[in-house]
This record gives sequence, C-alpha cells and structure tokens, in this order.
Amino acid sequence: MKKTLVNFGILGEEHGVLTLAFFMLAALHRPKAKKVTQGDSAKSFLDVTHPLSDIDELARQSVKKSVQIICKGNMETSELNEHFVLFEGHALKVDTLISAVDLGFKIFYVFNVPFPN
Repeated sequence: MKKTLVNFGILGEEHGVLTLAFFMLAALHRPKAKKVTQGDSAKSFLDVTHPLSDIDELARQSVKKSVQIICKGNMETSELNEHFVLFEGHALKVDTLISAVDLGFKIFYVFNVPFPN
C-alpha cells in the first residue's frame, strides 16, 4: 500500500485511513480502456491545494463540467484543513472530507451530471 500512495504524492508515515481511502476511490474506479494513471484519476475528482489558495478564483477558472473536491492543506502529510466542492463555477465549503465526497456524489445524481471519463 505504501508504494501505491507515492503515486498520489503522499510520502509521510502517519495518515488517516479514511483520508487515504478517498484518494484510492478514484484509482479503483478509473476507466480501464484509456491510459489514465492513478494520480491523474485521483486528481480529476479530489485535489489538494495550498492552504492560502483562493478557492473562489479556482472555481471561476475551472473549465470542468463535472464535480471536483478541493482540499486546502499539505498532500505529503495528508493534513487537510478545509474542504470544498466545486460545481458550475461555485465553491461550496463543507466541514469534513466525507461530507465533501457525499455532496459530490449527490450532485452527480441530483443534477444528472455525467461521471468523468
């Protein structure tokens, strides 16, 4: 498992199992027909940005038509401080990573948004 986490940029020793499970989720369900790496697959759904990044600006500049989860924090230590769901140029702040994933999947189904390829 340790070798697999290096593909996501996680190098430290101490990580929350729940946090790591969400990074692995995208890798497990990536399309097999296309040549998509585990890291690219995870970043298409869940990305970690610098703690001082302007999330509203990221949301406005996003060209994705899909849902994306952005976390502020440090990827190497998996310390994630704030969690956001980006959709249609808006950033919605949620309390926890599991709340962000929950809201992201609800948006896929309620608004009938196609899952990323």
